[in-house]
Amino acid sequence: LEKEENKAFISLLDDIYMDKILEKVLYPIPEKVHLKADDENAVYLLSKKEIKHLFSTINISSIEKQEEYIGTPSLYPNYNISFKRDLEYIFYIKNDELMIIDTPIIYLYCKYDKALWDFIVDKLPKENKALENDFRFLLKAERVIFKDLDGMHDFQNDSYYNIELPRQILKSEPKKMGKVSDIELDDELRFVLKFIVESQSKEVLIYNNYIVYADDLYYSKNIYEHISSTLMIP
Repeated sequence: LEKEENKAFISLLDDIYMDKILEKVLYPIPEKVHLKADDENAVYLLSKKEIKHLFSTINISSIEKQEEYIGTPSLYPNYNISFKRDLEYIFYIKNDELMIIDTPIIYLYCKYDKALWDFIVDKLPKENKALENDFRFLLKAERVIFKDLDGMHDFQNDSYYNIELPRQILKSEPKKMGKVSDIELDDELRFVLKFIVESQSKEVLIYNNYIVYADDLYYSKNIYEHISSTLMIP
């Protein structure tokens, strides 16, 4: 083959390979498919007609090197697609161009056709309508400032901590105890997180087992350890 013919042939093989991967993963069409927005604890069960339409929108444009995207946070509201046959198949939608396909057959990072993103957003809208005293409000933060006894760190150009720290707090399932002014707290303050949301500064106090936010006290077992792990603090 000539050089240009060789490129075209390799491209054709890539297309065939990706088509075959999707054929193995998607078919036969499962009975149930769930769309989820984990940040909102929202689930949408597709009808059979919607499943067929959804699968028709799933097209891989390229397979990516995993090491280049490890640590990439999922955009709010943290979408995924899941269904079962013998085992569970999950498509983690990182953003409007990147997803992870996690199945018993393959595990890969790939770029995809945006028609899939548009389909999901139509079923589970991505607008964050949380009130300011709701931890989910912090998922809109564009910046976070971390302060402990050793100093202050400003993650102003970050695209990870501003998303993953609120998620870590939500995953800890904090239990509201009441107004912090009404409760005598016997615990050590470990650090302060300041989330910048829509030009506002929202302060979160992290103790060993407690959180203070919007003048309310929450119990969250080992929250300091969980947040420290996310921040990779020794």
